Amino acid sequence: MIKSETMSKPEKMDVKLDPSAWHGQGWEGLWVEHVAGDVYRVDNIPFYAYGMSSEDEVVARRSEGHLIFEKVSRHRGHSTYRLIAKSKNGAKPNLAEIEAGIKSFGCSFEGMDGRLYAIDVPPGADIHGLYRWLEGGVSRDDWDFEEGHYGTSP
Repeated sequence: MIKSETMSKPEKMDVKLDPSAWHGQGWEGLWVEHVAGDVYRVDNIPFYAYGMSSEDEVVARRSEGHLIFEKVSRHRGHSTYRLIAKSKNGAKPNLAEIEAGIKSFGCSFEGMDGRLYAIDVPPGADIHGLYRWLEGGVSRDDWDFEEGHYGTSP
């Protein structure tokens, strides 16, 4: 990723979540970089928030010292998926195999707790191959997955 000289240093933006969802979280902190005015660029992969992906431009406002997400202003073509690896018969998931699988489709990821992966699918990556691979893991009961955002080309 090429960063513009006009971009500021990354800061956290709070995104309100539904705490009754599977993750139980009320907020997610996403790293963003200021673009202009009240517009920021998402600088990491959302683990829980829906409807946005890495590189998207969002509108945020300041409230009591916190940057609060308001809306997506421009999608940049990235998609977001989440994979939750399962333990089987007391054995831990094969994280190296999962990570290699994600990378093989031209995607990157961030991991949490050794079993939750936020997957970034950049424009041009094999999103359909990734989706089939994710479905295969579900059918083998290796993991569950969900779509956080399906990106369209900018």
